[in-house]
Amino acid sequence: MAYVPLEKMVDKNPSLYKLVLTAAERANQIREGSPTCLDTQSKKHTTIALQEIAEGLVWYEADEIATVKTKVKAAAKAAAKAKAEPKTKAKAKK
Repeated sequence: MAYVPLEKMVDKNPSLYKLVLTAAERANQIREGSPTCLDTQSKKHTTIALQEIAEGLVWYEADEIATVKTKVKAAAKAAAKAKAEPKTKAKAKK
């Protein structure tokens, strides 16, 4: 299991409550099929979510109706989308 230092995440988000909400919401998004923002060997949704938070790719934001959302950087989304696109097949030799 990958170790994600708590200090690295608390620097990005000083509220442990918001950190837990963010990690839980992002882990659920990944479980439902949302692409990940970074390459990782971990298969666990929670670990991936915590790694994304530690790297600053995901953060907490509350809207007016008090629902919790996680915001993913646009560049990270584009990278994940490019990673998900199928690669072209090499030309077959004759």
